Amino acid sequence: DEELKSLYLERYSAQLYEKKKYKKTLENLEKVNEKNFNYPSVLTLKAFTYKKLGNENKAISLWALLKEKYSNTYFGNLANIILSIRGVEK
Repeated sequence: DEELKSLYLERYSAQLYEKKKYKKTLENLEKVNEKNFNYPSVLTLKAFTYKKLGNENKAISLWALLKEKYSNTYFGNLANIILSIRGVEK
């Protein structure tokens, strides 16, 4: 089942992130797409991962996307807070 696969990919990617294997984390997260139910959560992990890799601009663009597309959800609210803390008004 595609949804179950995306869930396990995200969980595995979170473990990679915890082990500081950021490039491998991103490789796995790229396999999850917008059609999957956990896409907002995947975008969140991608944003944190890009930040760890020093790509602040990519992280901010993902936070802005989350804020825009998922504004009335946990992920949109989290993105809004993070952008505010960073002084970004998008």
